[in-house]
Amino acid sequence: MCLGIVAAACTPDLRLGRNAAPPEVETWIVSRDPRVASAVRAPTAPALAVRASGSATDPEVPPLAHTRITATVVGPITTIERTKAYVTPHAHAEAFVSFTPPGAPARQDYLVRLPRRTVVILVRDPAEARDLAHTAPHATLLDAGADGRVTVPAGTIASTSAELTVETTGLVPWRDGAYELTVPRVPEGDVTLAVDAYGPGPIVVVNSPSHAIDATPDSVEHLRVAVREPATLRDDDFVLRYRVDPADRPGAIVVESDGAEQVVALLVHPLETGHEPVAASDVTVDWNGAPVTDVRPAEIGRMTAGTPLVVLARARGAVSGPIVVRARVGRETRTITLEPSDVAPATGFHALASLWARSRGVVASTR
Repeated sequence: MCLGIVAAACTPDLRLGRNAAPPEVETWIVSRDPRVASAVRAPTAPALAVRASGSATDPEVPPLAHTRITATVVGPITTIERTKAYVTPHAHAEAFVSFTPPGAPARQDYLVRLPRRTVVILVRDPAEARDLAHTAPHATLLDAGADGRVTVPAGTIASTSAELTVETTGLVPWRDGAYELTVPRVPEGDVTLAVDAYGPGPIVVVNSPSHAIDATPDSVEHLRVAVREPATLRDDDFVLRYRVDPADRPGAIVVESDGAEQVVALLVHPLETGHEPVAASDVTVDWNGAPVTDVRPAEIGRMTAGTPLVVLARARGAVSGPIVVRARVGRETRTITLEPSDVAPATGFHALASLWARSRGVVASTR
């Protein structure tokens, strides 16, 4: 699911009450040997590991009681949160975030929230990890273990129960005429899953080849999806397919405020002719005078068949559109006019700064 344009979301959790202080935010850059990572047969997702305070034993992952998964997708962009509730064996314990990253993709970024603590973990190959550490002087550089395992200290827990929330941001691939979101199964404990799907544009197909679902439309461009029998999420990966007809609305502009500036994304659904995906060449963007900088990718040139286009930029000032994308398809030139999306979530969707930061090879600033 995660492609090379994805970056870490570094937003602290501020849902602590009016008088509570925001949690501490730390950034850890993990250097891992790609040869070791590619040899790992059973990668593990970030999990809570604990040991009794003052103990020198290896931390262990306690029993998982419940996992709540929420996903927000805007066209090909997705943010997934997994909140895991654990029953810990110690009333006072040292906490760690423990996982073994897979061999691919080479870049893996996690935002992990614990009680009163937020940890940003950026996994990179060694050379890039060192370079990234230079851009983030307050980050800590950590080597993965010889077995590929990552163990990040995360403070103390004074309870026999704890929650850990892991957030990831990525791009959803387009397969056989639709976006296809895949969420790995959760083999232990109870599990629930909910998806908010936003076009942009009318969603004309939504189904799951893996599970029975209930899809509730808020509008033609926004669906809420739930798994009918959540217990089945323990057995199989969840796959959701959704299609926005590019002939109806080829794409949109999505904007996210990032302090004094904005992060702008141009989303163009895969180009089609007669419902068949087509490649394009000579792809250009006319920003219509919009005050944008740091456009990523700086040059596009081509779109392979069945691939959505995501162009990211920063803007100091309003970006109101229209913005025009032109592409040569065969002997014709297609002109795609993009306007701001009026259905993409205005709050709770901070994927754009994350995507832009990774494309730049920097650490996104916390807010």
